[in-house]
Amino acid sequence: MLGKGTKSLSSEQIADQIESTGGSLDPFSGNNTIGASLECLNTDWASSLDLLADVMLHPSIPEDVLTIERQSQLAAIKSQKDQLVQLAFRWIGESLCGNQSYGLNASGTQTSVSSLERPHLLEFHDKLLAPSSSVVAIYGDIRHQEIRTHVENLLSDWHDLGRFTQYPAPPQLQLKSNQTGYIHVDKTQAVVAVGFQGTTIHSTDKFALELLQEVYSDLGSRLFTRIRDDLGLAYYVSAYHFAGIHPGVFAFYAGTSPDQSDLVADEFLKEILHVTSHGITQEELNRALAKILGQKKINAQSIGSMAMTAALDELYGLGHENYHREIEAYTRITLDDIRLTAEKYFSTQPHALVFVSPKPPKRPHQVVTH
Repeated sequence: MLGKGTKSLSSEQIADQIESTGGSLDPFSGNNTIGASLECLNTDWASSLDLLADVMLHPSIPEDVLTIERQSQLAAIKSQKDQLVQLAFRWIGESLCGNQSYGLNASGTQTSVSSLERPHLLEFHDKLLAPSSSVVAIYGDIRHQEIRTHVENLLSDWHDLGRFTQYPAPPQLQLKSNQTGYIHVDKTQAVVAVGFQGTTIHSTDKFALELLQEVYSDLGSRLFTRIRDDLGLAYYVSAYHFAGIHPGVFAFYAGTSPDQSDLVADEFLKEILHVTSHGITQEELNRALAKILGQKKINAQSIGSMAMTAALDELYGLGHENYHREIEAYTRITLDDIRLTAEKYFSTQPHALVFVSPKPPKRPHQVVTH
């Protein structure tokens, strides 16, 4: 609802003001944060900052727009049943984290979203959007002191209205032993995924896990070549890594035919055993490192991307200059680091294996209702 109206401006007036300056306003909400980004011309920075502050601090949450947005979110939740990979990831998250933290569906449920009313959102806004848990990042060809003074005056009356706990205690791993689940879907294809609890954004292990994810997402990776090209078992093969304030998830996944899903699972488990024992090759590491550093250099060309990165890093306690430290950290990762990290996360804790398919796997499993 941010950007859909403030106490002084309607949604249409906000849109007109943004369009008249050729700018853009993008509210966002993620696993750990909520906010908005705004891009504008240098000549319009003052009025744009005023608008951004108004949008963030004084939302009106109009009833008619809320009704539309609520129905849109309910429709999105309903459509999740047709997204096989997302179904698999949600089950893995629930298995690893339980009914908390990243085990929850970020979009909510039909019941929870249906029950949200305007007073709930206003109360949540006052509690959540507080200066003690917020960061403002401004990038561009700017006059620092002039903008600093403007921001300080603009936000001088902004105070904490609630008692929001920024970082609740991390949840304990819910999974005590290997678990296999089956989700029935009326589709011609199937998805197989196996996941492990990962790490946090504050752990240096995230660099090795990110490189591993890139290794297994490469179209020339050994996993892709083995499962898709050599054995013809899958349409696509990849890996997923998410590091959060709390321990995240590392998962392998593939799209396959229902009759071959057990074979794909076997290949995943074989590769997991192999990487924990033998690691990866120098060529694989070099290719993954080049891909990650290349993408970071591309992102660094956008001041919007850099402002977002700096704001989030500062908010998480990593510091606004963390970007440069991370570049160096990636380059220091060795083959031994990769193998030891894989062993730490894939060998010493249980996994969650899930089949999303029109027919159940042959191995023992629990039926999951979604």
